[in-house]
Amino acid sequence: MNQHDRKLQRKLERNLEGNLEKYQDEENFYWQQLRQEFERYKNDLATNHVELAKGLDISRQPLVSFMNYSKHNLPIGRFHLMRLWDFLTAPEQIDNKNISDEAKSNRQQLREEGPNSLLKTAGFLPNSTNTIVEVEPSRQQQLQRIISRLSNLKFTEFTDFIKIIDAIEDEIAARYDRALIPDEKPIIDGYASLEKIDEIVKDWWCDGIHHEKPSIKMLESLQEAIVKLMALGKCEFNRSELFELFLCVLENEQTTANINRTLRKIRVTECQFKTLTFFFGRIHV
Repeated sequence: MNQHDRKLQRKLERNLEGNLEKYQDEENFYWQQLRQEFERYKNDLATNHVELAKGLDISRQPLVSFMNYSKHNLPIGRFHLMRLWDFLTAPEQIDNKNISDEAKSNRQQLREEGPNSLLKTAGFLPNSTNTIVEVEPSRQQQLQRIISRLSNLKFTEFTDFIKIIDAIEDEIAARYDRALIPDEKPIIDGYASLEKIDEIVKDWWCDGIHHEKPSIKMLESLQEAIVKLMALGKCEFNRSELFELFLCVLENEQTTANINRTLRKIRVTECQFKTLTFFFGRIHV
């Protein structure tokens, strides 16, 4: 081996060491995410180390060591996480648990949502990779084509991408409005009670606005948004307005669900404002 080959070999070894460190950091990141997810389960699902270990089909001590950072990983694979999800959310298991109604409701909701969130938290592929977004099966191919084209567009500025998304949304809204009856009457007015709003929202959803069964959290969020807007003076909602509000709530729910749960705090190191507007009400000295 000549001098050039030795230099090349050393360079390759350094690159390999750097890659190994990067891969290790990535693995540690997923273990940390899983640890945070288990903590959330303990709070939201009223579970504990004993139940988590039983669901994972491992002994309790490795889990305890993992949760208190004495051990950085667990002797588990994808199958164990699937088993845990099924164990925690099985209807018969929920019925027999002496836990609060809120915890039971959270477990039922997790059952409806499926195991994909837990799998992706640990770095595993979700159950199905065929459907990127939840849409009606007959529209999947067309929407997948749009997603692929948007994903592969090259932009130098993030604002350029936002402009395209805004243009698509405006076009959808315009076509949706034209498809509606011009003199469409409100389906919710200022005299509607909370029970009536709940009934109207459920009936509206069942008309085919979304092909998936609505989660309890989604319906509650939509109802809360309606009540808040009514309190601010928006007393009537027609179908198009309800649809737009639904899209806002849906986007917020999806964005919140995808936020990295390990980022508990965000520290702002630099902030610039091009335009500042101040409003002073009463000033108490």
